[in-house]
Amino acid sequence: MKCLLRLSLFVVAAGLGGCAPKGPADAEFFGDYENGSLRYYANAQAAAGARNDAMLDAAHFDGAYLNSLGCDKLDLMVSAAERRLPVVVFVDLPGESKEQRQAVETYLKDMGLKAAQYRVEAGTNPAPGAPAARPLADLPRTDSASESGQNRLTMSPSGGGTRK
Repeated sequence: MKCLLRLSLFVVAAGLGGCAPKGPADAEFFGDYENGSLRYYANAQAAAGARNDAMLDAAHFDGAYLNSLGCDKLDLMVSAAERRLPVVVFVDLPGESKEQRQAVETYLKDMGLKAAQYRVEAGTNPAPGAPAARPLADLPRTDSASESGQNRLTMSPSGGGTRK
């Protein structure tokens, strides 16, 4: 019983003050993340990705209005457009999307772009340039249980592979 009481007092004492962190554990490693080069490159990559995709869909709108996700994506697209104007935005919504297109145009005008610096189009981006497109197209050919039995990789005892 005394042992249980001592153990519980020790646990309470350790929990009250001995093990509390004194600050962010990664502060020394990451330094000033908000103003550092890591944040700069992360923002540049996000902006390039948004510009390359260039599409807004139903997730970017609340009815006829842009939501915060849509506004953030447009902000990124415009920030990546320093030398590549006009900014082209594809609004990919089923049916008629005139109100959403108008919301995008109004937002871009409010950002200070002139009519010649942007273009809003309906539908999907015809050239998204996704790096995963080709590997995904080749995916059925990598299946080892293919019906044709071709394009299979067999391993030799030496560890090398040969195509059949």
